Amino acid sequence: MKKFLIGWGLLFLTACATPPLPNVDAEPDYADSLPQQLMSNDFTDGYYRTILPIVSSPARGLIYSHIGGRRGNSFDISELELSLMRNSQRFFDPSGVFFQEGQTLSRTMVSNIIGRQLTGLQQETADMLDELVGNFGQSFASLRSNRADLNEQTNPIQARLDQQPGNSSRFGQNPASPSRISGNLVEGEEQAFITIGDVQFPSDEVVYLAFMVEQNFVSVNDAGEPQLEGISLGLALNPFQVIEDTNWGTVTTRRVPDEELLTIGREMANNILAIVRQDFDADGRAFIQEEEPFRTTFLHQAVDVPVAIGLYILESSDTVVPGRMAEIGLASRSGTEIRSWDTVREAHLMLHDSRILEYDANLMTEYNHFYSRIARYYPHFHGIVGTAFFMDDRLHQLEITINIDFLGLAEQLSMHQLVGSLVGEVFSSRYDVRVVLRNSREIYGVVTRQPNQDVFIHRVSW
Repeated sequence: MKKFLIGWGLLFLTACATPPLPNVDAEPDYADSLPQQLMSNDFTDGYYRTILPIVSSPARGLIYSHIGGRRGNSFDISELELSLMRNSQRFFDPSGVFFQEGQTLSRTMVSNIIGRQLTGLQQETADMLDELVGNFGQSFASLRSNRADLNEQTNPIQARLDQQPGNSSRFGQNPASPSRISGNLVEGEEQAFITIGDVQFPSDEVVYLAFMVEQNFVSVNDAGEPQLEGISLGLALNPFQVIEDTNWGTVTTRRVPDEELLTIGREMANNILAIVRQDFDADGRAFIQEEEPFRTTFLHQAVDVPVAIGLYILESSDTVVPGRMAEIGLASRSGTEIRSWDTVREAHLMLHDSRILEYDANLMTEYNHFYSRIARYYPHFHGIVGTAFFMDDRLHQLEITINIDFLGLAEQLSMHQLVGSLVGEVFSSRYDVRVVLRNSREIYGVVTRQPNQDVFIHRVSW
């Protein structure tokens, strides 16, 4: 039985443990040659200072393949980054630290985290392989420098170790996928099911963790070297589970209730925190690849700095608004668990959404008046789309996009003048307003007004 497990383990651990992932552009080589420059915050009040040259996170762009494309909402990645940075200010003072993209977890490690857990059979095989590798001792470490010379039998073992050091089942956070050969379950595997609403979903069709974002907060010592002061992680939780029946061409979708999804997210967060806290280099694990270690710039510093983790709920792909940050928690310096979570009261809503009334009873009346005035003088406009961002149950920003093809300069000029006057007259001065005038090819102009400030018209293409 052991020979069977090891034989099949070499196949399915290397083939099935990591989800298909998109390519990620490598960091330009010239970045290291540029002089370091500490930026001020004079023009970006409310945000963090940064350090030039910018170094992208090695894990940028990794999204579980099921979520990309048709199931993905293109607004969610940028909103998760912005919301995570905004809510990290609860824990990391913008006046005391600089902001960087995450440099603690590598692409390889994030790929494993958003991958799947191991089944019992896969874990049993992984344990046997760990024992086998342990018996090699230092002799196995010497094989690392001669990977091209490894024979066909050893290569899969090395590949598995490069991807999943230690307790592999702790890394993958999505439900396990049983191993198959030619579509048939391997002997000893069973198909697990997860009940969502009134539907039994095969476990390998369920994706809870779609992607994650890491942000670092650093100080700079007298030698100009960045020192890690804190880490924020954003977990993108997917409530929309989908089964496709290729034979009948049907698609079944169910939404995981928010509270159930957050319960799953909290457990994931503490699992990932354990990964961040573990010093993989401390026990001399020689099989970690030199060209891409599991830790990058801040290899050892992550063990004892505060770590904030935000739980973000994705929005569906058929809407033009992003999801929302639902909760955030902090593990103190050297802490190994997040015991309390703060509710984040944020929401992005379309202006025709009835939930708007729960936040601002006057907004719909103001917007309808604005809309009717535009439609009266410019009936040939293609459409008006409005979205509102609420923070702490108060309207924070209103954004409106007007799509129109102007018939001439006079019409273009008069539209900007009308929008400018309406923004000042119709909408309350308590919140930001931004109106974009455009067609399918270009932006004509942007009309803005900050709270209790004058209206400003930014001409773009005229």
